[in-house]
Amino acid sequence: MRRPPLTSRIILTLVSLGMSLAMSSCGNIFLGITGGKSGSSNFKLDQDSVFNDVQNRCGGSASELSDTKNPFVKEKLKGLPLIVNGKRNDISYKVEVAASVDIESNSSESRSQIGAEITNITASSNGVDMIKEAIDLAIRPEAEASVAKKRGKVRGIPIPVTTTVRLNKEEGPYKGMFCSVGFSNGQTDERGSQKTEIVFDNPLPLALNPKAGLSTYEMELGSTKSFNATVTVNKTKQPELSVGQTVPVTVTVKKISTDIKQLSNMPAGTTFPNINADIAYEVTVVTSSGVSLSKLGLTSRRAFYVNTEAKQFAAIVEFTDKEPGDTEEYPPTILVQE
Repeated sequence: MRRPPLTSRIILTLVSLGMSLAMSSCGNIFLGITGGKSGSSNFKLDQDSVFNDVQNRCGGSASELSDTKNPFVKEKLKGLPLIVNGKRNDISYKVEVAASVDIESNSSESRSQIGAEITNITASSNGVDMIKEAIDLAIRPEAEASVAKKRGKVRGIPIPVTTTVRLNKEEGPYKGMFCSVGFSNGQTDERGSQKTEIVFDNPLPLALNPKAGLSTYEMELGSTKSFNATVTVNKTKQPELSVGQTVPVTVTVKKISTDIKQLSNMPAGTTFPNINADIAYEVTVVTSSGVSLSKLGLTSRRAFYVNTEAKQFAAIVEFTDKEPGDTEEYPPTILVQE
């Protein structure tokens, strides 16, 4: 089977990024902390006693956290110029892509809008630069078609209040996890003709909550935490996947340096943005199944840099998974605030 073009795979990782960022369980936090029930005699007292704690830890009031209409998390991120290189027969080419991710999330739904535009293509054949007309004929149509297929919406499934309460009563990695990450029960990728819906038997933390307080990350995540789950494919048009297929995964959240230049395995010559972050964590996903995580809409590694004073992401670095047969260079995607 012929591999998809380079640009297609680059945008695929941007889509999975948009998915995971949009997933937030913050709307379920308030009841999880109080343990109170609407209508009980001590519900108002419980609310009053933890109101300040909720705001400090989670970054929002009880009404904001439980709002089902207005977004609690709303972020607009743009990618630094993404330059990918490849080779087809005797043609060497370079594609420049401008990417963006718009995120909105409340207690009932998360939504991401992924944008991507090719800003420039250069190519040479046997060392001789190709003119624009030749590039437009040989390279651009396939690249543009690939990018168009990857634009669109991605929806996440926040965990319900009952799950938040249950998990916080049990021993294990979920205990005490209220505000630092956005837990998800699954996600739906609604891009083009490759729609895929997956669910998790245990909630997975695929992204940080950018509004959490600095002490919240330290208290809830510490230096590292890991979560295990089985991913089930509910719907898919990906030929490599099948409905009902299950994939075991482990998600690890690990504290890293806030100096983005210290991030490991970055290509030589990477241009780093100037950011102001006071906490940073790396989220990795691994599986022993041999199934491509990117086909599921998951990404094996990304780093989140948070400015807790501004209550927003300072930067996110997403690594593109390399698969067997790849010959092109896949640089990480660096996203910053617009």
